Amino acid sequence: MDTTLQDPLVGQLLDGRYRIEARIAVGGMATVYRAVDTRLDRVLALKVMHPALATDVSFVERFIREAKSVARLAH
Repeated sequence: MDTTLQDPLVGQLLDGRYRIEARIAVGGMATVYRAVDTRLDRVLALKVMHPALATDVSFVERFIREAKSVARLAH
């Protein structure tokens, strides 16, 4: 079953920049999508936190720390 057809973010443009192409994985805290950065014209993995967790300050801080750590990786 293609679960990307059931995900409302697939096909959407987030932050005026990231075009969501497909859902890759779902976890307890976030969902990871295959997306295209339309400004840089590159494919990337975009992690979107579950809305219910956005009110938890400690979780949001952890999520931001993780994003900064991943952004520093060179591969």
